[in-house]
Amino acid sequence: MANGIKYQSHEILNKVLNTAETGLQVDIVAGAEYAEDSGHSSTDTGNFVLGVRNDTLAALGGTDGDYVPFQMNASGALFVEVASASGDDSIYVDDADWTDSTSKHTLVGGLYQSSPQSITDGDTGPLQVNANGNLIIDVVNGGVLEGLVDGIETLLGTIDSDTDAIKTSLDNIDNSVDGNFLNVNMNLAGSDAQAGEGTISATTQRVTLATDDDGVAHLATIAGAVSTQMQVDVVASLPAGTNNIGDVDVLSVIPSTGATNLGKAIQSAQGGTDTGVAALVVRNDVLADLSGADGDYAPLQVDKSGALYTIEETGQLGSLFEDGTEDITSKQIIAIQFLEDTTFTTLTPSGSSLYIGTANQDGDAITTGNVFPQGMTIFGRWTGYRLASGTIIAYKGTF
Repeated sequence: MANGIKYQSHEILNKVLNTAETGLQVDIVAGAEYAEDSGHSSTDTGNFVLGVRNDTLAALGGTDGDYVPFQMNASGALFVEVASASGDDSIYVDDADWTDSTSKHTLVGGLYQSSPQSITDGDTGPLQVNANGNLIIDVVNGGVLEGLVDGIETLLGTIDSDTDAIKTSLDNIDNSVDGNFLNVNMNLAGSDAQAGEGTISATTQRVTLATDDDGVAHLATIAGAVSTQMQVDVVASLPAGTNNIGDVDVLSVIPSTGATNLGKAIQSAQGGTDTGVAALVVRNDVLADLSGADGDYAPLQVDKSGALYTIEETGQLGSLFEDGTEDITSKQIIAIQFLEDTTFTTLTPSGSSLYIGTANQDGDAITTGNVFPQGMTIFGRWTGYRLASGTIIAYKGTF
C-alpha cells in the first residue's frame, strides 16, 4: 500500500488525499455553519460544545492563561460570574463599606406619571414614584391605611392637647403639696383669710358653740358667778375621788415657779417675761390615728417642725361637673375648680361672696369678661351659677 513516504495513486484512499499526497483531506460539512441572524430549523445540525459538571465550582486550569472547560452544576446550568474587574464597580460584597462621592450603585429607576398607567393582570410595569421621587405604595381597599394614619394623627393631636391640660392641672396640684398634705389658700368672700393675731377683720372665720353643748352650759354657770373677773384658787389637791368643787368641774393647775398672771387680755402686748400654761400636743413625724375609736378623745398632733396637722374637707357632700350654659340653681357650693379658662353669666352668692352684678364689701364686681384661668380653685358660698364658657367642677358642702 504505502511506501512509507507517500500513498500510491492506485490505492483506494487516494480519493481523499490532497494533490500533494501529503495528508488526509477533511471537508467541513456545510450544514454546521450558519450565517448571522439566520433562522433556526429543527433539522439544523452543528458541533456540540461540551462542559464539565462540577457540583461545587472550582478552578480546573493549571495557571493563568491555560485553557479550561466550561463548568455546569448538577442541573446542567452553566456557572457564570460577573467579574468586578470588568469595570462594573456598582457590585459589592456583603458588608462592603460605602464611600461618599466615590462608591457607585446600580440605579433602580421609577416612573412618574401625573395619571398612573393602566396595566392588566399578568402585565409587567415599572415602579411608580410621585413628583418628589417618593415610591408610591398602594394598600388593598384603596387608601385605607392613609385614612387610618390621618385618623391616628388627629387622635394623637387631641391626646397631646388633653395631656397638656392634665399636666398643667397636676403641676398645679403638685406645687401645692407639702409632704403628705395639700397647701390651700383659704379665700373668704373673694379675699384671703386673715393670718396671725391683731385686729379681727370681717373675713376672719368665727367659731360658734351650740347652746346645748355641755361646755356652753358650764360656761354659763361660771358666767353667772363672776362679773368682770373670775377668781381661781389653786389648791394643793382636790377632794379625794372627785374632779369638782361644788357643781363646777375644775382643772387641777399646778403652776411652775414664778407662774403668775396666767390670763391675758385680748390684743394685749406680749412681754418677754410673760408666762402661761402650754397646750400640750403630740409630735408625730408621720400622722397616725392615736384615738381608740370614733368619739374618743385624741391629742393634737404636730410634725417635727411643730406645725399642727390639719385637714381640709372640701366637697365632702359630692361635686358637680359642668361644661354647658344652662342655669344651675338651689345648690350649696363651697368651692369651684376650673378645668378650662372659664367665664360666668351668673354666679349667685349665699351671703357675702363672689358674684356677678354688684361689688361686694371686699372688692369689685366680676363681669362676663373676667376670665378664671384653668387650674385655679376659688372658695366661697354660692347657691347657683351659669357658665358663659369653659368647664368647671363645683364642690358641694354645708353653709
